[in-house]
Amino acid sequence: MSPEALRWRSAFDEGRALMERGDPEALAKAYDLLILSARAFPDSPVAGECHRLRAAILERQGRADEARQERLRSVEHYPSLRIVQ
Repeated sequence: MSPEALRWRSAFDEGRALMERGDPEALAKAYDLLILSARAFPDSPVAGECHRLRAAILERQGRADEARQERLRSVEHYPSLRIVQ
């Protein structure tokens, strides 16, 4: 496994922590880390949470249409997630 794939959980944890800071730079870094985590282990429940958090980041960045698309995509791939409006 690649080093990136082995970091899937720490990337998720770090991304979630960066979201709490809320500044634009931290949100951008969090978004990238959540992508890394979801791609490294796409079938995990954590990947579903990554998609949900990415939608929240897009919403906070004022990208409502992209956030809506991400939410819909996450529900299609992870049916246990509920759409949060």
